Amino acid sequence: MKIGIYCFLTDYSIDVAKLAVEAENLGFESLWLPEHPVIPKFRTMQSYLNPELKEKIKTAFYEIDDPEITKPLKADGFLPVTDSDYDIVRDTRTLLGMD
Repeated sequence: MKIGIYCFLTDYSIDVAKLAVEAENLGFESLWLPEHPVIPKFRTMQSYLNPELKEKIKTAFYEIDDPEITKPLKADGFLPVTDSDYDIVRDTRTLLGMD
C-alpha cells in the first residue's frame, strides 16, 4: 500500500518509535510529523480517493484498540461522523463573519 500516516504528536502522545513500528506493521509506507501540532477534532479524507481505499482506512481506524494510541487523543477509539457534525464549525465561522 502506498499510503502514509500524517500524525500530530504532543507530550502525551505515543512514543514516535512505537508509532512508526505499528504503522509499518499495518503496511503504511511512511509516517509524517508536523513541526507544530494543531490537533483537529475530526479526521477527513480527500473526496477523490478510491472508495475501496477509503473503506480500508476507515476499518483500520475503527479497529484500533490500543490505549497507547487512543489515550493521548483522550479517546477510546474512532467513530464515523456525518456532515452535520461539522455544523458547529460552519455556525462558528458565520458568527465570526468568516463567510
